[in-house]
Amino acid sequence: MTVRLLPLVLALALLAAPACADDRAGAVYDRNADAAAQIDAALTQASAQGTAALIVFGANWCHDSRGFAERVSADTALGSFMADHYAIAFVDIGTRHRNLDQAARFGVNAVHGTPTLVIAYGPGLAENGSTVHDWRAVYNASDADLATYFARFAGAAPAAAADASADVYAAAQAWPPYQDAMAELDALPAEEQAQARDYYWGIARSLARNAMGRVGEAEERAIASLADLEALTLPAGQDMTDRVIARMADIELDLEARRQRDLADTAEAAAGDAAP
Repeated sequence: MTVRLLPLVLALALLAAPACADDRAGAVYDRNADAAAQIDAALTQASAQGTAALIVFGANWCHDSRGFAERVSADTALGSFMADHYAIAFVDIGTRHRNLDQAARFGVNAVHGTPTLVIAYGPGLAENGSTVHDWRAVYNASDADLATYFARFAGAAPAAAADASADVYAAAQAWPPYQDAMAELDALPAEEQAQARDYYWGIARSLARNAMGRVGEAEERAIASLADLEALTLPAGQDMTDRVIARMADIELDLEARRQRDLADTAEAAAGDAAP
């Protein structure tokens, strides 16, 4: 493992065992809150102001959940954009075991990581259904990537301009651990295959977005997702996909073993909540 890959490897710490909640910046996920009421309030506010609702399923133990909450609430161009274009609810998901029924309200039937982001204009399927799992390594995502993504679903100009792009889909597909996991998918029980496929794809895409942020930081470029830029009919700028792929290439991870550890952690947390 090379030194230059350390930040991306550290991004995988988002899957580590959770610590206790605290009062650090971004620790806004209240396990005692009525999640349904939180979401209903956000949907009502969004409807009243003619914007979308953003439901953030996260947890205070999660570095990425806290970091995302801090970034979208800060007094910055991105924070101001989010305040103008989204009504946000921060919902505690625990160790991917609490309030799953609330995610299911939007067609999200599994939460594989934190944060999981749902954009909605009212009850029903998430507007961003194919990308709700993209952000579990969001802490190091670039401002340009976040700004372009949220502008896409708000139908507005992004708060931060991009001067380069990367194909998240291509980078995720090129990642060797993703290819290895998909090659072994048929070895799993048939009833697990769809969820496993979704899990692998979410990790691959989230690490591709993390790598975009890291490459942009290293090369002083503002990189955003090609698909998001195309949806907004914005210039793609320099194609940085190969650099993103190269940054991911040496990250070794057994995705199925990680999935099994996550399932075990979730089951343990659920049992802990249920204990008298």
